[in-house]
Amino acid sequence: MERTSECTTWLDEVHEMKGKLQELRNKYQKISRCFCGLCPFHSLLKLGKTVVTKTEEVIALKSRVEQITIMIERAPMSVAPIIRKHPEKIDNVPSLNEHVKTLLKLLNDDNLKRIGIWGLPGVGKTTVMENLNNKVRETQLFDNVFWVTLSKGESVRKIQLILLEQLKLEVKGIHDSDQIADMISEALVNKRYLLLLDEVFVEINLKEVGIHDDHEHGAVVFAYRDRDFCRLMDDHIKIERLSNDDARYLFRKIVGDIIDRQSYKKIADRLLKECGGMPQVIKLTADGLRNEDDPSVWRQLLSDMQSPGTEPVQEMQELYKAFRLIYDKLPVDNKPCLLYWAFFPPDYEVYQEYLIECWKAEQFIVEARKLGNARD
Repeated sequence: MERTSECTTWLDEVHEMKGKLQELRNKYQKISRCFCGLCPFHSLLKLGKTVVTKTEEVIALKSRVEQITIMIERAPMSVAPIIRKHPEKIDNVPSLNEHVKTLLKLLNDDNLKRIGIWGLPGVGKTTVMENLNNKVRETQLFDNVFWVTLSKGESVRKIQLILLEQLKLEVKGIHDSDQIADMISEALVNKRYLLLLDEVFVEINLKEVGIHDDHEHGAVVFAYRDRDFCRLMDDHIKIERLSNDDARYLFRKIVGDIIDRQSYKKIADRLLKECGGMPQVIKLTADGLRNEDDPSVWRQLLSDMQSPGTEPVQEMQELYKAFRLIYDKLPVDNKPCLLYWAFFPPDYEVYQEYLIECWKAEQFIVEARKLGNARD
């Protein structure tokens, strides 16, 4: 058995209510200590009204427990449960949400085993994939969903390792890649599974992984930049830049309704044009204007984005400019610390202690004579 989501929500509300009641108790004790001559009648009266209100809320909360289903029978758990992602919500961003709906429809077709989504970096491929992962979890279309984020130089071996781990397959003493592929294939052959491959840079031979066309209930979704991969797919979707309405919605979500004011509206429209419908660029630009109500600052940012740079014109021009604007605002002593990350390969886990030691050795943290001070 397992708790229902309804029960979990109720328990969260109970926990929150306990916190509020503790606050009331603390206030009461504080007022009680003030009884020395004159009673704080005003404070007591206000507290008394709050107590009445909270009592009613507690009674209502308690009565709800009789109306909810507390436990349900747990669905048969596959060996690799679907791990929930925590992506950006895109319910109000049709440009991206429609792609998720389309992918769900394609995955319902048993004849489509290989589906690709492609587009420029920063247009939202990973966001679409993460939302797809969660939607599949809700619809229970697949029993097993595997997520693999690749980087340059990684392919078959990394996918195999993740599948082995989630399928709980023991391969001690087995080093032959083909033998491992056979083990994976046997474990998946009768399962309803979905493999999500994000940031694919090179062509991947799925047979070497252990995934074959005779897996009737299996499917693979690739996310990649290069359109050339399309020839390998049963179907594919191009992730376009955001529409004007979606771009404005995303921008407003961060900076607020200030963009509708007369003195900001035109600047906002021109800024969005410079962002080119790239979600990542819009977020970076909007973050730089969050809580900023000086129109001159907005105009300066627009001027910076419109000014030609020394970098070559390329497909990532908007993204480069947006990151450069944020970088230029960093304090001088922070810039080399940030750039130091470029020494590490993609997906490499860098530990904080190690990184601080490197910064100290490179004399980026000049004012800290000792390593302990550098950590602080």
